[in-house]
Amino acid sequence: MNRSEHIDGVAGLMITYMIYGHICCWISEIQQIPILPRLLFLFMPWFFFKSGMFFRRKPIKKIAIEGWKKLIVPYIVFSIVGQLVFAIMDSMSGKNDWMLFAKATIRIPVHQGAVAGNAPLWFLLTLFLVRIIYNILPNNKRVYWIMIALSGLLSFILYLIAFSDYFYIGNTLLGLFFYGLGHKFFKLQYKPAIVILSTSIFICLIIFVPTYVDFRSNTMGDGCYPAWLLASIAGLIMYNNLFKYLPKFVLQPFVFIGNHAMSYFVLHWIVMGIVQIVFRYVFHIEQPSILFASYAIFIATLCPIIEWSLKKTKMEWMMGK
Repeated sequence: MNRSEHIDGVAGLMITYMIYGHICCWISEIQQIPILPRLLFLFMPWFFFKSGMFFRRKPIKKIAIEGWKKLIVPYIVFSIVGQLVFAIMDSMSGKNDWMLFAKATIRIPVHQGAVAGNAPLWFLLTLFLVRIIYNILPNNKRVYWIMIALSGLLSFILYLIAFSDYFYIGNTLLGLFFYGLGHKFFKLQYKPAIVILSTSIFICLIIFVPTYVDFRSNTMGDGCYPAWLLASIAGLIMYNNLFKYLPKFVLQPFVFIGNHAMSYFVLHWIVMGIVQIVFRYVFHIEQPSILFASYAIFIATLCPIIEWSLKKTKMEWMMGK
C-alpha cells in the first residue's frame, strides 16, 4: 500500500468527523457521541500536519500563485455562494435587516477569517498564510525548529491572555506549529520507536487529560493546552501509521472520501444551508433525527456530484483544480 493511499484514508476519516461535528452544531438537540471528540479532536491539526508533510521549497511568487489558485479562489467562490444561501435563510426565517446582514458580511471575515455563510473556509485562508510564511524562512534546520517552538509558545500565550479576536492570528500560529512538524516528521513518524511512543502518549493523555481546543479561535474549555498540543502530535502520528495496516475493505471508503475531501470541505456548509431552507422553512420539518439524516445523506451524495459536474463543465478551477 503506498503512502498517498493511507494518507487519503486518514483525510477521509478526519473530514468525515469534521462534518459530523458541524452537523451536531447545527442541530442543538443532538450531541456528539462522547468517545468521538476524545479520539478525533486532532482533525484540524492533522490537516496542517499533512500539508507540511508535502512541503517543497519554491520561489515565493510560485508559492503565492499556486496558493491563490488552490486555496484563495475556492475561498472566494464558495464564500460568495455560502453567503447567498445564508441570505435566503435569513429572509425565510423572518430576518430582513439587509443592512445588518451586509455589515456582518464584512465584519465577520475581518474578525474570524471567513463569512458566516461558509465559516469552515477560514482554513483555506490560514493555510495560504502558513505556506507563504514557512516558505520564506531560511532553509536551515535550526530556524525551522525555532519557528515551530516559537509558534507553539505564542499560540499558548494568546490563549493565556484570552486573545479572542482576529482568529487568524492565533490559528496561523497553530497552523505553522503543526505544518512545521509535518515537514520535520515526514519520515520520522514511521519509525517504530516514534510510533510506540506516540501511541502510548496519545492513549495516556486522552484518558487522563482529555482536552479540546477550538483551532479556529484558539480557545478551549476544560483541560490543559500543552497537553492538547502534545496529544495532537502523538495522535496524528498514530493515525498515519494505523491506516497503513487497515484491511483494504475498511480503508477504501475513507480513501474515496479523502480523494473528494476538497469538495466535501467547501460544499458541506452550503449543502446544510440548502437542506435547512427546504426542510425547515418550506416543509417545516423540525425533528432532529430527520434533519440529521437529511444533512448527512445530502452532503454525502451532493458534494461529489457537484464536483463531477464542475469537472464536466470545465469549471473545476472553482475547487482549486
